[in-house]
Amino acid sequence: MGLILLRRVWITSPFNPVGFAISGSWNTMMVAVPLFLAWLLKALVLRYGGLSTYRAAIPLALGVVCGEFLVETFWEVFALATGLQPYRIWMF
Repeated sequence: MGLILLRRVWITSPFNPVGFAISGSWNTMMVAVPLFLAWLLKALVLRYGGLSTYRAAIPLALGVVCGEFLVETFWEVFALATGLQPYRIWMF
């Protein structure tokens, strides 16, 4: 409740109640570093490049995400068609 009240009083508060709720889940550890790096890159682009550079970089970011999805999908379909074991990352 305190985080919700803080969010209502201080709109730009970096503390989000949803972030606090999901921070204890096991899969948050897997995405914490990539999310931090994405936030850092966005902050640097906005600070040193401005809004126009940020808007120009949005298609690049979407292309990277779509490319990752398409390549991973291709390899999963390839592994399914050939009967090979797909590459897996086992953290725990």
